[in-house]
Amino acid sequence: MNEHELLSPDDPRLTAYALGEMTPAEQAAFERLLAQEPAARAAVEEIRTMAAGLDAALQTEAAAPAPSLTPVRREAVATRPLPMPRREGRKILTFPGLYYLGAGLAAACFALVYVAGERSRADARRSGVAQIVVHARDDAATPGLPGPASMERRAVREAAAPRSEGIALVAAETQVPARFFAVAEAATSVFPLRVGKESYAQVRERLRSGARPPREIVQVAELINAFAYTWPAAVEGEAFAALLEETAAPWAAEHRLVRVGLKGVGPAAVEIARAAQVRVEFNPARVRAWRLIGFEGDGQSLGVAGGPRGETMRGGETVTALYEIVPATGVAPEGDPALLHLSLDYVDPATGQTRRVARRLESRGGGFAQAGADMKFVAALAAFGLSLRDTPLPDTVNLAQMADWAEAGSGADPQRREFVELMRAAAGRWQ
Repeated sequence: MNEHELLSPDDPRLTAYALGEMTPAEQAAFERLLAQEPAARAAVEEIRTMAAGLDAALQTEAAAPAPSLTPVRREAVATRPLPMPRREGRKILTFPGLYYLGAGLAAACFALVYVAGERSRADARRSGVAQIVVHARDDAATPGLPGPASMERRAVREAAAPRSEGIALVAAETQVPARFFAVAEAATSVFPLRVGKESYAQVRERLRSGARPPREIVQVAELINAFAYTWPAAVEGEAFAALLEETAAPWAAEHRLVRVGLKGVGPAAVEIARAAQVRVEFNPARVRAWRLIGFEGDGQSLGVAGGPRGETMRGGETVTALYEIVPATGVAPEGDPALLHLSLDYVDPATGQTRRVARRLESRGGGFAQAGADMKFVAALAAFGLSLRDTPLPDTVNLAQMADWAEAGSGADPQRREFVELMRAAAGRWQ
């Protein structure tokens, strides 16, 4: 090195010196040059400060819990490599290059930490995991990019006003609990019209022997559909009686439970419908999110549209499905007041014509204490089945309470009374 040369703040050797990449001989010679250039010494200190901050940001990223993304959202995460200025012979970042690299990585770290923090705060509010989209900015390594602190402030502003690039978080009012579908992404649900009863027999046998049923044999939909319920009269000319009932969820008073029931009308075991399919359309103005409880073994993505088609129904056959709904907030008084619309399309075997049974449900806002006996019993079965499957419910809910709900809906039905006693025995053993 020429001891009389002048150092520029952009000299790539400043980066190599600051990061300890020089040999001892190179370092000693370079220090003699630095002693003559205050501006160059200041640049070295700034590079070291930036490197230390970047290292801390990367450690924070590694320690933070990874944000949970839906498969659709995960595909939206875009990354691109950051350009690195080269020095002939080996890769050395100049100070501006290191600055832009640090700014880009710090912004990425901030995005991950910010998303993880949003998830934790959402969990604390019992509102579950937020649906999120995170895009890497195309200008993350473009000259002229502001420093990391400025980028973080910009990210916060962009989170408040989502856009198609940058850090775009779905607005808070669209956050949904885990295991729920946001209506904005999936407004239609289906469920099978024929449900087995093998799970009920197996669970009942295990409970009678004093053993806890293994989760793999517990099918909540089969528990619900193993019992008889009261049905309304069918509309004249329709092959099905349809039932819609709604109440507050006993384990989450801010949520609503909706019971959807269908019963084939006509002589028992006589074919009444072919190519039958049920659809539940949720009103996005009234419903923020939903989940179909109990069809875990159905293999149809827990009730999302595209499920069972072309089923045959006979007289006397019934099916009951249970939905848990997160109501929309700030609902305007005008518009469709219905929570959901139910439709069942089928082919009449006698005429070959396609027919439809259609119903709509408006919320009455009643509490669980005012619910009918069938609804109370169905809700208790759902909670009990979910508990046996180790599906999370609020810590404030226990097996004894579930047995109380079931008893309130059991009446004089001997089958229901027996199951209530089995639930109470289970609560005494495993509570």
